[in-house]
Amino acid sequence: MKFITYLILIIITLLVFGYFFLFTANGNRVLVPFINDYLTHKLPSHLEVKLDFFQTTPSHLNAVLVLNKSVHLQLDGPVVWRTQQFDLQCRLQGKDFRIGENLFPGSMEMNGTVQGNVRRFTADMEVLSGRVDSKRLHEVYGINLPEDFLFSGSVHATFGQKQLHGWGALKTTLGNLVLHESRYDLLKKRFDSEYHLFISDLSIYQHMINQNLRGSMEMKGHIQATNGLLRGYGKTESFGGKIDAVYTNGDINVTLRNVSLRRLLYVVYYPQVAAGNISGILDYSLVTRIGEMNGTVADARLLQNPLTKALESFESIDLSKERFDKTVFHATMQPYQIFFDLNASAPRSHIRIYNGQIKQMLHFVRSDFDINLQGKTFRGHIRGDLSSPQVELDTADYIESRVGTTVDKYIDKEDQRKIKNVVKKGLKNFGIEDLNATKIMKGMMDIFF
Repeated sequence: MKFITYLILIIITLLVFGYFFLFTANGNRVLVPFINDYLTHKLPSHLEVKLDFFQTTPSHLNAVLVLNKSVHLQLDGPVVWRTQQFDLQCRLQGKDFRIGENLFPGSMEMNGTVQGNVRRFTADMEVLSGRVDSKRLHEVYGINLPEDFLFSGSVHATFGQKQLHGWGALKTTLGNLVLHESRYDLLKKRFDSEYHLFISDLSIYQHMINQNLRGSMEMKGHIQATNGLLRGYGKTESFGGKIDAVYTNGDINVTLRNVSLRRLLYVVYYPQVAAGNISGILDYSLVTRIGEMNGTVADARLLQNPLTKALESFESIDLSKERFDKTVFHATMQPYQIFFDLNASAPRSHIRIYNGQIKQMLHFVRSDFDINLQGKTFRGHIRGDLSSPQVELDTADYIESRVGTTVDKYIDKEDQRKIKNVVKKGLKNFGIEDLNATKIMKGMMDIFF
């Protein structure tokens, strides 16, 4: 009988102590360090969670968690302790979020609900406000932005013991972003997601590449973040062809396939001087702002521009009617300037543009060119404002070829030979033997014809 009495007293005592620890404010405070110790041993080492406030009743939970020392998560709502079920209101706010080894350099505030049990639960959150620190973004990932960018939206995530997955839709000052099939592996500390990006105004990106931009773009792709490495893949057909891009911690590799040259010229605010379809590879560093591009232009043709007008006024040749079936170009990019050269070939024509330079801040272009058009040779220079540069033609070679044509037209070959011999003999009498008799003869003919 005494044993049963003692047993009942022990059970009552345990229940009293259990109730004290679980459902009273003083008892909750006693449990906090034990819970924190449990979390430290159970959670991955990169995820630091501290219970800052803890208060429960038989049917309610109110708690505040601190994640990685900078993010506060408040939970409040009904619970069923027997089945470990809960339906909680959630509020998250803080800065410098970390997902594994990957830093999110900014701040964010979210409200929503968390439902489920301790083994599996879902979170539906509304992103009230978010901000990414542009300076720290550059320090961590090498991405240049003129100012902090803002975002808001909604996120849905399902949490398991080893992985979480979900989707999100964000409206940002850099465009609208939809994330889907997003996953984060708690053990491998790896985040990856598919995305769909809508950019209504490309000008917000011009500070990243030191180039004025306009127009819009839509891109789909995949992003990964693991061990401090951020990598993104993207595809777009917004410019009349296909563009594949790979981003890795500040470095971009872009592959272009049959992209409209006219659309690209429009996007970068360059004059519509040519048309065709570009294919090539671009490598560019957002950190150093140095890059290189090699490519070709299919079915290249010049549109009306200062160069075609200069040639047409001089020789009545419409260069814009030529179709160049083989065009190759090379460009190197440095901060605020681009160096380039180009070779374009057609069955009866050839254009070579070399020593090209564009100074982006000054909107200035300069280059030299050689043109062989249907057997006629032109050389010259392009200088001036990028929107309307001046074209200077060096006509010496062209005039020489025209004089030669005139000589051939009016003097037969035998008489030309005789005149050359007379000129050479006369030069020899004066002790001069190194001058070209043919050029002198053509120069003389140029006076009369």
